[in-house]
Amino acid sequence: IDDNDGEFLLIEAADFLPKWLNPENSENREFLAAEPIRAAVYKRIDGYPEKIQASLHRAHCYLPAGIVAVLRQRPSLVAAAVQAFYLRDPGDLRACRRPFRTFPADQRVMTLVTFTRCLYAQLVQQKFVPDRRSGYTLPAPSHPQYRAYELGMKLAHGFEILCSKSSKVAPDAKRNVLSSPLWERFLRSLKEKDYFKGEMEGSAKYLELLHMAEDHFQQSVDVPESWLDLTPDDLDQMLKEARSESLPSTNEEEQKYDLETVAESMKAFVSKVSTHEGAEMP
Repeated sequence: IDDNDGEFLLIEAADFLPKWLNPENSENREFLAAEPIRAAVYKRIDGYPEKIQASLHRAHCYLPAGIVAVLRQRPSLVAAAVQAFYLRDPGDLRACRRPFRTFPADQRVMTLVTFTRCLYAQLVQQKFVPDRRSGYTLPAPSHPQYRAYELGMKLAHGFEILCSKSSKVAPDAKRNVLSSPLWERFLRSLKEKDYFKGEMEGSAKYLELLHMAEDHFQQSVDVPESWLDLTPDDLDQMLKEARSESLPSTNEEEQKYDLETVAESMKAFVSKVSTHEGAEMP
């Protein structure tokens, strides 16, 4: 793992690594890990990949058909789009102050998108008002599908920002939604299941059945968002669980822990002379 401060060695077992080990002297070396290190790593990865499902959230989004087709082939691109929107700057939004060139608003359809919970929270919690010239207008907040419109608007902005930073798209990238492979497969599936009951395509009955299928799809229930709301009790419980997973301590050690000890430790830390590698808690 790397960040602005450099590389972290085996971050999940950092509390159990020997003091002398650092990124500089660990390169091209192999070690026989002690039991505490193996236990810390195995505890972290236990239950995966099944646990991944618990960190996902599915929600309906009103998106341009082009984005729907892209996500059908490359669902992982939702992460890049969310980050492009979340980390946008004024320069990025220049591409969104006019009708979208790659993903115009007049080609939107309702679809179900899978996010990680982190990505979904980033998208939901950030307030954003689209430029009127973009075409991405929102219904009233009381509208039953307001959240789907809002999520789709934000996600579309992220994809448009990504495209504005990349090379030009192929001339056929804006092909009509009704001629795209996604819609052809969808209609073929309906016909194979005799959903249209032999009605001629384009007839009144055919269109009625098609609209019923669209309505049913749009009115499907989203996954509950209760996990976004964290109460003080929930936070306390999370902190207790995190503390119990940290370095083990005996009851005797816990009894010795008090505020005076913490104060003395902080005083010693402030007075301690650090090395070129930084300061450590005494």
